[in-house]
Amino acid sequence: MGRAIVRLGVLFGLFLLLGTLGVTRTVAGQAEPARLTIHNRICPIGFSGPDYYGTCHDTPPDPGLPFTLSGPVLAEGITDPEGNITFAGLTPGDYAVSGGVPGEFATVNYFCASADTPSQAYPFTRTATGITVSLPAGADVICDWYNTPIDLSGRPTPPIEPATLEVYAAICPVSYEGSSYFDDCFPNAASAGSVTFTLERPGGPSIDQPVGSDGHARFANLRPGTYTLSDSVPGDALDGRFVYCTFDGADPRTYALDHTENAISLTIDADERVACDWYILPADLRGEPVPTATPRPGSGVVVLPDTGTSAVAAPIAPVSAWFTVLISAGVLAGLVAVRWPGMQMIRRAAKIRVSGTHDSGGRQQ
Repeated sequence: MGRAIVRLGVLFGLFLLLGTLGVTRTVAGQAEPARLTIHNRICPIGFSGPDYYGTCHDTPPDPGLPFTLSGPVLAEGITDPEGNITFAGLTPGDYAVSGGVPGEFATVNYFCASADTPSQAYPFTRTATGITVSLPAGADVICDWYNTPIDLSGRPTPPIEPATLEVYAAICPVSYEGSSYFDDCFPNAASAGSVTFTLERPGGPSIDQPVGSDGHARFANLRPGTYTLSDSVPGDALDGRFVYCTFDGADPRTYALDHTENAISLTIDADERVACDWYILPADLRGEPVPTATPRPGSGVVVLPDTGTSAVAAPIAPVSAWFTVLISAGVLAGLVAVRWPGMQMIRRAAKIRVSGTHDSGGRQQ
């Protein structure tokens, strides 16, 4: 009986193991579909670069421009009001893409990137009617398709002057309650790389800039428009932020943010020089005496104080570990079963010894 139970336990473990391997083979044998998105945009008449994204990406053409995809899958569609069209569920392989504004009215420039790394170019080949791009399994590629109308009037096209943004990060004393941020906080610049600022526009990739040794992060060659500016400091370590921005040295604007907010909105005009002082207010999370923000000797630079933030929780064990536990449990059940009759005999013997009578000499009768 015990051996039969052992066999059942071992068979149960092998069943789970083979089932796991079967699932793995099934998943591995399925090619994850690819995805391709086209962002069709219009540049100013006669524009020749170099900043196609900054100059053209906020100007979609009229909706309804046709695009055609040919390769392992044949597909066609038209652009939406934002100038975009997405081809999803694609079989991996090489695809030819064509469409947009007719070629006799515009020149075309392209830029492709993977969706998770929008600033890194993804390879493609230019053709007479568009581009060809290779899409492996699971790829998610976005191609910017910039149409520049040909200037048939002979008039020169005025250039768009880029703008700049400079952000200075300063650390205030822990639990600071004063109001003179310039006097109390400005001398304490954030250390190099301790704060990263992110600048982004709707529908476009973000730009990350860590602060340098002087506490500044700089953004250049900005196209006019509305931007969102945010920092990388965790909110649970702060009481809040106070931001002071000037535009070409005038028109100051202030932004008071609590610890749940880390972003402001900025509308920047052509050729405008924007400067922001970004004051970070650390919170006292330890219940200890509040330290002062003291510059490092000889540098005037401080790091964000240690305010006792909690550690990150450990990740959950992978699913495969649970299958290993179940297999071990099956084998263990079999081993316990085969030992069970012997254990019963030992327990009966022990019970007889305990319940037996003894003579006056201590011998069992």
